[in-house]
Amino acid sequence: SRRRHTRYISVTGVQTCALPIFAYDQGNLGESIFRLERLVNKYPQRKDLILLLADSNLLAGNYNSAAKIYQQFIQMDYHYSWKPYLNLAWINELQNNPEREHSFKVIAALRYPAKKQVLLELVRSYKKRGEIKEAKEALQKLHDLDPQELETLLLGLELAGTSYSPSLHRSKLWQLYNLFPDNENLCKVLTAYLLELGDIAGAAMALDQFAERFGGEVEPLWHLHLQGIIKALDR
Repeated sequence: SRRRHTRYISVTGVQTCALPIFAYDQGNLGESIFRLERLVNKYPQRKDLILLLADSNLLAGNYNSAAKIYQQFIQMDYHYSWKPYLNLAWINELQNNPEREHSFKVIAALRYPAKKQVLLELVRSYKKRGEIKEAKEALQKLHDLDPQELETLLLGLELAGTSYSPSLHRSKLWQLYNLFPDNENLCKVLTAYLLELGDIAGAAMALDQFAERFGGEVEPLWHLHLQGIIKALDR
């Protein structure tokens, strides 16, 4: 199925007007939109309220209204937040406008070149368009920000095409795990992938190596959960 972009909602940080925020939190988006429209008319320079009004329309499925408000917001202050750009991209994906979808991600990356979420979306967009050179360039920027970021590492494997070969993908995941043995998310991904392949012994080895890094004393819930799955499958 086609991947949907994450919607980036900006409800935190609003400092006033409890009723629309309460309605928003309770999922009463119609009430929230009604009250926010009145407040925005009263306080047209309140950027937090305008952005919350756009977000409310987005969540309510009023995509055209949300897009219009986001674009007006960007014209008011194009550097206030990166979220309107990615939400506009998401709306354009829903409306089957791939060029506009991509253009909003490119603009977001130009204005927020050090924002992880922006660069992740840009890499995926280039990959979807088959523009692998550009995708790798954006991926390098992500890697420069955080060389141990799991999504960056896995996107690198996707761009290399390893997912089409289970044996190669398994080998590359092991290489990553050996390079970053303290990355618990990478341990989860590797273990889950090995279980998916039916490699129970390999999955157990990955978990054991992670435990050994911490003297065998640290056993978070996810680790215990995966251990239980392995024991159940190994009977």
